[in-house]
Amino acid sequence: MRNSSIICLGVSLLLAACPTPRDDDDAAEYEGDDAGECADGADNDRDGFFDCDDQDCLGAPDCGGDDDDDTADDDDTGDDDTGDDDTGDDDDSTAGPTAFMYAHTSTQLFGVDPTTYALTSVGTFNGQTPLFGVTDLAIDLQGNMWAISFEGTYQVDPATATMTERGSWLLPAEYNALTFLTDGRLLAGQGSSLFEVNLTTGALSSLGTVPGGLVFAGDMVGLPDGLLYCLMAPTPTSAQTSLVVYDPDSGQVLDTWATGQGVMFGLGYALGTIFGFSEAGTIYELDASTGIGTSVSAAGQAFWGAATNPTRWSE
Repeated sequence: MRNSSIICLGVSLLLAACPTPRDDDDAAEYEGDDAGECADGADNDRDGFFDCDDQDCLGAPDCGGDDDDDTADDDDTGDDDTGDDDTGDDDDSTAGPTAFMYAHTSTQLFGVDPTTYALTSVGTFNGQTPLFGVTDLAIDLQGNMWAISFEGTYQVDPATATMTERGSWLLPAEYNALTFLTDGRLLAGQGSSLFEVNLTTGALSSLGTVPGGLVFAGDMVGLPDGLLYCLMAPTPTSAQTSLVVYDPDSGQVLDTWATGQGVMFGLGYALGTIFGFSEAGTIYELDASTGIGTSVSAAGQAFWGAATNPTRWSE
């Protein structure tokens, strides 16, 4: 379960593992501001990220392409062979997400077929994974996948489930909702509060609260209409889950509908339909005009979150 009892068990361990935050003196320099810094094996700006794993090195010559200079594959040293036709090598991986939507447990990532509800396993989250599990996912219009946990924000490779930490906080906090808006902003939810995630540093800044007295029971999803559709309840673990429609521009709640179903932690969208995902493993279709949820599949996974894939909205 995603609640504060999990947090309390691991605070001391998390404090020992937290990277040192950048102080004011470090802010004036960044990885890659001097030649060679994106390939010298050092964390030059002391933000916890080395070379090409640092956002500051995005677009640097040393970080172009992928790892196509491995002598074990068919790539020529010095290039990334983007035009070759060989399969099975490291320049043939899919750059962006391919499923219409994704769902996840605390440790596993799945693609979801919105017509058959079949799950395709992407794999176990790996790399810089959170101590307490992944609490939600989001994908932007360009296909970039992000994740959030009680400990930080991350970028995720949708083809391998590999995570790269982008921001962290000193003490765990119950961030359990994440989504992109159509204007490119990444929003996170905790309690009844909304935050914007800085895409460079991963840091959070407050946007205020969602009115109405409810808290995030799990997920939220930004849809093509520019609105937020949020799973909210009287408490984070309440069985009285509601679908709340929120206008992030006006800061107003437009509708609040009872789903008629129990606890849902995930919210997805594909082919014009909103889907809910429960920790009990059930997938629901949610009526966008009434909020009523209808069970459509017993998927058998303990879902903690879900995400729509905007790169496939036009299909």
